[in-house]
Amino acid sequence: MNLRRNRSLPALFSLALVAFVLCACAAALPKTPAPTRPPAAPESSQKAAEATRTALPQPTPTAADAFAGELASLRGVKVALWHPFAGEVGRLLEEMAGEFSRANEWGIRAEAVSLGGSGALAQALNRPDGALLPQAVLAPSAQLNGWLGEGRLVDLNGYLSQPEVGIGANQLKDYNPLYWQQDQTGEAQAGIPALRTAYGLIYNRAWAAELGFQNPPATPAEFKEQACAAAKVNNRSEYLDKRGTGGWLVDLSPEVALAWLEAFGAQVLPASPSEAFRFDRPEAEDALAFLHEMQAEGCLWLGKSPTPYDYFAGRYALFISGSLQDLAPVQKTLQNLENGDDWAFIAYPSQAGRAFVLAEGYSFGVYRGEPRAQLAAWLFVRWLSLPENQSRLEGVYPSLPVGVGRESLQAGDAAEFPWTHILPLEKQAVRPAPSLPSWVVVRRPLADAYWQVFNLAAPEQLKDILPELDRLAAGLLAP
Repeated sequence: MNLRRNRSLPALFSLALVAFVLCACAAALPKTPAPTRPPAAPESSQKAAEATRTALPQPTPTAADAFAGELASLRGVKVALWHPFAGEVGRLLEEMAGEFSRANEWGIRAEAVSLGGSGALAQALNRPDGALLPQAVLAPSAQLNGWLGEGRLVDLNGYLSQPEVGIGANQLKDYNPLYWQQDQTGEAQAGIPALRTAYGLIYNRAWAAELGFQNPPATPAEFKEQACAAAKVNNRSEYLDKRGTGGWLVDLSPEVALAWLEAFGAQVLPASPSEAFRFDRPEAEDALAFLHEMQAEGCLWLGKSPTPYDYFAGRYALFISGSLQDLAPVQKTLQNLENGDDWAFIAYPSQAGRAFVLAEGYSFGVYRGEPRAQLAAWLFVRWLSLPENQSRLEGVYPSLPVGVGRESLQAGDAAEFPWTHILPLEKQAVRPAPSLPSWVVVRRPLADAYWQVFNLAAPEQLKDILPELDRLAAGLLAP
């Protein structure tokens, strides 16, 4: 990633605030009070990691379906699903919309419309002309929760409980509560989980074995030991461009910043929407000090290439950060370079020795509108949410299985790429990434503050980063 020139902390955070205001309408949600979330779905990723799978609260079916009389009036109703995907996912959604249109018994006509990205989707939904809005959306959980809080989306509980148009109890029980609760706002259900990626580390096992390490690191100390050993080798390389590389290739995304904070046990996320983000914690200070120390010892480095794949395949980095969507490009790059190194997608280490990945993704929601259009949109979303249809989506967008039953649908592929990397993650600690609407706002200054850790004008500035981040986050979220 390209380096920016050093600058002072006050200047950085002032610039971050201006940048946020200028681009908020393009990629962030309008600033609204964050909705209340239920105690059963702790917002702290650290706390959620300790929770075991429990049965989802099941809606009680009513004696008569409240929507049964409306089903006959749906013939010819048009439903547009807006989503951020292009490529294979976009083509598959378009194909599935056609299948639903031809096969559904109510005569609903569905289409899938790509907006080209989550930011473009959010911007399009801010149009003042309601006639141009969709009937259904596929969007990140934090965005869905924000739109529900603003009254834009329908609370899906009104459909889930119906005997004819609802989702059966067995299918509901199949969903992983971790992902289901990411789409909840108080007692309301903003979405139905569709796809969940994971943020972790991509690790060269073959190179690690040559360095004398047989297992992935479970703690930050073990991570540093392996990264420093790789850096030591590259610093002695006959190829000058490899010197100064070899450990962890720094990733400056806010998800990676959050992962390192949580690796040291820092609970920085609000436990409830009435609370503030609290980055200025001793554990978070330890995380920043750890990364600064690694940099001082030459065990991590910042690249200039926009993608990390060549660095990884060329043994410029023992570790790179990535998501499930990076697995295919990594494999392709290794094949192109005829590099047969054994590698794996692994979890982030933690001080407690419990490695973890952060999970977030996309869910289906129903946009508020004319009642018949709402019902038609719900029936389309319900069809898309069938396990066999979600598995089709997971086939083109690698995803953590959103339900237990979906794992069995992939059992035949368990020995095939990329499931050899994905399915083992279910046996480790999967923590939910933030899904409060406020995260869309706070992730920006977090990324800027995190950049400062690796570009300090003076070492003593390290202690100023977290307090300033807290102040900036509070200012951006103020009414």
